[in-house]
Amino acid sequence: MYLCGLYKSYSIMSIIQLAKYVVLYCNLNGIDISHLKLQKLLYYIQSWHLVYFEKELLFSDTPEAWLNGPVYTTVYSDYFHKQGYKMNDLIVLDQDNSNLEKEYSELSNKLADKAALVDKVLLKYSTLTAEKLVLLTHCEMPWSKAREKCEDMTCREPISIDDMYSYYSSLITNKA
Repeated sequence: MYLCGLYKSYSIMSIIQLAKYVVLYCNLNGIDISHLKLQKLLYYIQSWHLVYFEKELLFSDTPEAWLNGPVYTTVYSDYFHKQGYKMNDLIVLDQDNSNLEKEYSELSNKLADKAALVDKVLLKYSTLTAEKLVLLTHCEMPWSKAREKCEDMTCREPISIDDMYSYYSSLITNKA
């Protein structure tokens, strides 16, 4: 496992609950969200959480370096197999806004002091298309380093949490 005892897990919320939070955020803000895009947003949330909360994991799932970028298999299973969303299907919640806002608020309260960072990451990345997010992750070291170990297109190599932390924290250091 890639945690090596150096990372703390902050498990107040499961990755499925965080996925719901991301989908609610996008639906409430009129932003298109697909299963493919959801996967990349979760990856960026975890990456930046590692940086800003000193190697603390927001959730314990490890991303895998799939062909179209980072994927969390728990979310893949839930959204693809259980709910039937295909890669580029838009995830649209069929509830009125007051119900969506209530659910979003409850999940935001559960995130507590983590909600501000999650929302900042979503503000930065959620307006990008799924395709742009795929290209962005492909240009970044954590995914590309994991993919180097792959011998075929269906490889599911885990992306190192250490690589995620190192790469994204270096982006902050380089801008200083």
